[in-house]
Amino acid sequence: MSRLRNGGIPLLGAVLLIALAGCAATDGPGEPAGAVAASPAGEALAGAPEECATAFPQAFTAPDLAEVAALPADWPEPPDGATLCLTASGFGDAATESISYVVEGDEAMILEHYEQALAAYAVERTPSPTGGEMLAGEGRGIGFQVQPGEGGFVIVIQPTG
Repeated sequence: MSRLRNGGIPLLGAVLLIALAGCAATDGPGEPAGAVAASPAGEALAGAPEECATAFPQAFTAPDLAEVAALPADWPEPPDGATLCLTASGFGDAATESISYVVEGDEAMILEHYEQALAAYAVERTPSPTGGEMLAGEGRGIGFQVQPGEGGFVIVIQPTG
């Protein structure tokens, strides 16, 4: 497991920092404050659940777990009441992917849920680069981290094989 804490899976810590950072939109010239971001084709982006706006303001479109190629078929469901907000891939080597959820509950609830649900994987609690604790684990051809944050959590996955 020391590979996970000591950089054996590149970019996971950096991806967590990026995924957990709120992306505050700035209003461009001639745009009203709070304008909806537009795609390159000029179409308004929509579809992210409303409850995601505070914890993950960078979530603009409807997320889809099917887009997370490295996610094992037996990956556990999130804690009760969690809402999928964002999936992302293509960090650096294009193999690292992230999944972001909002949920009511504290860090302990999130970590306990995944410690139990991921019993078939090698999992340990470790200090988080953003403060507090996170889970780091590996198994079934992936390395992963579960990072609680204010109002939600981010899962980062990277193939190990």
